[in-house]
Amino acid sequence: MTAGVRGFLVALFVAFTISSAHATDYVYWGGNRIRRADLTVSQPPPSDVWIAPGSPVAVDTTTQRIYWGDNASGARRIMWGNLDGTGTTHVLLTNVVPQRIDELDIDTANQRIYWADGTNLRIYRSSISSPAVSLLPLSQATIGTLRDIALDTRLPNPKLYWLTGTDIYRCDLNGANPQKLPNSLPIVVAYGMAINPCDNRIVLVGSAVVQQIPTIQAGSIIAVDLADADNPTTLLEDPANGPWAVGLDPRKIALDVRAGRMYWTAASDGTGPATIRRANLDGSSAQVFVQASSSVTWSNELSLSLANTSCAVVQGGGLTWAQISTNVPTGTVKVGCANCNAYHGDTPCTAPLPMLCIKKSGTGFPLPKPLTVSNADQYSLWSGGIIGTTAPIVPPATRAAANTVCVQQFGPDWRVAEFHDGSGWGFQAFGGVGNPSSRFWVDINDQPGALCWQ
Repeated sequence: MTAGVRGFLVALFVAFTISSAHATDYVYWGGNRIRRADLTVSQPPPSDVWIAPGSPVAVDTTTQRIYWGDNASGARRIMWGNLDGTGTTHVLLTNVVPQRIDELDIDTANQRIYWADGTNLRIYRSSISSPAVSLLPLSQATIGTLRDIALDTRLPNPKLYWLTGTDIYRCDLNGANPQKLPNSLPIVVAYGMAINPCDNRIVLVGSAVVQQIPTIQAGSIIAVDLADADNPTTLLEDPANGPWAVGLDPRKIALDVRAGRMYWTAASDGTGPATIRRANLDGSSAQVFVQASSSVTWSNELSLSLANTSCAVVQGGGLTWAQISTNVPTGTVKVGCANCNAYHGDTPCTAPLPMLCIKKSGTGFPLPKPLTVSNADQYSLWSGGIIGTTAPIVPPATRAAANTVCVQQFGPDWRVAEFHDGSGWGFQAFGGVGNPSSRFWVDINDQPGALCWQ
């Protein structure tokens, strides 16, 4: 192969890749028609994909399909069509039993579709290849006031989450082992949620009390920990009298973690048509992304079609954690991921930060779990160790050097704390951190791209 031909093929491949990525970066939503808008265009005009009414919607980029609920039909159907609007629409399921199909989500790995009936408080699922309605064994009392559902299909513990407005529940994908996350949400009512797998957080959109005045509420977007709905952070909140960045009556939210953005549905600033809005994941740069005209009907639901759903890369970045909580009676603390990136790192390696060290070997170790320490949360199990943090340092070049720093600071059998010293994403231990408000370096043994050291 000549250099010229090789260069041409490389250029063709790059062009095709960029074009393909661009072509699949869309937001889809329902209403009197199924529509989409290009995420790479600033304030793009919406375009019709399917001239068919439907809501809610869910995108499967694996099969290049969009699914939607047809609540206008007396049969209550789930429909699907190609993402680009080619071909014809198809019926996946008819006579699906619920009074309404209020939420949809797709387990792309196992090719299952999940949907919720907010009126009868039921959650269902079906195989996509062999469609058949299956009611999850969840009681109405457990489900509560059903606002939204979301899937976390990561192994080894995939979960279905559902939102009641002020609480979050989860269960296995087949409906087994339901449990309420222990902390209620610091919000009047949340209508929509999305899981951020890059930092193990749930982002919620709804309404919060303005300046602690019970009679006044406004749009709010908050984030809480996936494990227990703790560590609430307000990302964006509107004042009582505007201008309204979140918008009036915000309802559903979706995340583009690669680009670092969130998208949500809301009414306009005032009395105009509905909007889809976006902002950075930290709440900055909020804007109206696309707005309905007065002659069309939009639904509250939306779904993203993304060419790349991996976590954003921080060049030269390392993994950092934070202190999550303390347990004063036992002298223990919980540390773990809070806006961390366990795949590509989240903090430049030039930043001087404390390093988390742990001792869990040697005489008397591992330490037994105190009776008052709970192991119910799989993301913060008892480590059997004691922890401490060093003074702020630029990360050493090797793991061995990092371990040496811990030994020099605390003594024999100490080493740098590792991501899996619990089961992953966090753990509990005796001891504490020197500065509870500071992030600190941690090790991870199976993601070299998230480390500053070798």
